[in-house]
Amino acid sequence: MRFKTRIDLWYLSVLILADAICLIGGIVLLIRHEGSDIPLGIGGIALSVALLLVTVPTRYTLDSNELGIRAGLFHWRIPYEAIEEIHPTRNPLLAPAWSLHRLHVRYRDGRARERFVLLSPRDRKRFVEEVLQRAPSLEREADRIVRLQPEADEGERE
Repeated sequence: MRFKTRIDLWYLSVLILADAICLIGGIVLLIRHEGSDIPLGIGGIALSVALLLVTVPTRYTLDSNELGIRAGLFHWRIPYEAIEEIHPTRNPLLAPAWSLHRLHVRYRDGRARERFVLLSPRDRKRFVEEVLQRAPSLEREADRIVRLQPEADEGERE
């Protein structure tokens, strides 16, 4: 199941403005054709292209056993069993999200190191419900989704 990113108009405006400044600045520097400006012009155009390549498209996919994230050329695959917690946040860190209406997904990578990624699915409520359906080891706890704690054996409790 695919989910598009939620897009805040102000955030999209900032991205478009930053891309336009890099592109126009790069073109102007190349047109001036002064020796020291050429590398800066090429750099501005390259930065403009790079900004597009790392942001478009941004989407999230829930497969049978993993969460897939795509942001331009970047891809993440997070198995559901690696997810430790999901909770709402407005964290402004750079992320594969076009809105500050985000979900903080905390997980463990292949080396058991703790990682996180910030997402902004357009239909956040449905996204969370679909994750819960696909990941039986996760449960809702207030406004968070958390990993179920394994039951202790009788011998360990005493």
